[in-house]
Amino acid sequence: MKPSALLALLAPVLANTIAVAPPLARPAPAVALFALLVPRLAGAIAVAPPLARPAPAGCPAPLAALPVGSTIEGYRETHAFTAERLSTRPTCVLLRNFLSEVECKIIMAEAELSGALHPAETSGGTDARRNCDVCTLPPQKSAAVAAITREVAGLLLDPAAAALPGSGSEDLHVLRYGAGGEFRPHFDAMAAPRVLTVLYYLNGVGATWFPLADASTDALDFGDREAVLRHVSTLDPSRDGLLVEPAAPGDALAFYNFEANGAPDMHALHAGVEVGAGETKWVASHFFRAPGVVTPAVLHHRRMLHGRASRGVVRG
Repeated sequence: MKPSALLALLAPVLANTIAVAPPLARPAPAVALFALLVPRLAGAIAVAPPLARPAPAGCPAPLAALPVGSTIEGYRETHAFTAERLSTRPTCVLLRNFLSEVECKIIMAEAELSGALHPAETSGGTDARRNCDVCTLPPQKSAAVAAITREVAGLLLDPAAAALPGSGSEDLHVLRYGAGGEFRPHFDAMAAPRVLTVLYYLNGVGATWFPLADASTDALDFGDREAVLRHVSTLDPSRDGLLVEPAAPGDALAFYNFEANGAPDMHALHAGVEVGAGETKWVASHFFRAPGVVTPAVLHHRRMLHGRASRGVVRG
């Protein structure tokens, strides 16, 4: 079915399932997930030990307190979803059934209809991402993106961070990978205050790997590109770190890129695993910024690190 025909078919459903939102300078607050889950969440974390470390920058404290392996139910405006904590560092949460089937189809169709899909480039002109087309969908031009942006900000971003000047979301990045397409290990937030990344698996194809999840990184110099890549090249997604695979279209993965003190969480290094033969992978990346949670001293350190690493580990 042609994208135009698909949108025409979905228009009545869209009108009933997605509230049209006004243009956003930054995400407006939504009904907080944890306000709806207080009794259930309190029971889930009642037996959890105190936090070994403060909540990551931009992460709601109740979510940071959820033990690894625990699952809770959440609610969007139109349907329920489940949230499972996958790792401690980075704080990584798998959101099952977060997007509806209709939302996934609309985002893919809008990307194709935009005429803006083009071969993706990475910072520094490296070849870390291959066989991938990308475009952006602004919330001002997409009712689906506006609704998702508003709800994610209310559900997964700490209200204090969201209220700071300069906070908000970037336009939705929609990516289409062909067979053999991949995005090698990279950071999303080395050159920008992207405190939260949300990946939406639009067609249920693909996997995301965090090679350093919950691992000791004390011996690694992240200003030395070759050393980091050499270390990661010795690791295997089947046994090392955290490998995340969607169960169905609409699953999403949320993770936080900064420590509580505003320093980058190096455990958030991740990769888009190579797409198999005969497959096409549709994903969307949603970046939420909160520059006020990063101190000037840390900003300076990050810029220094960025300057050295720009020859190496690729930034998203």
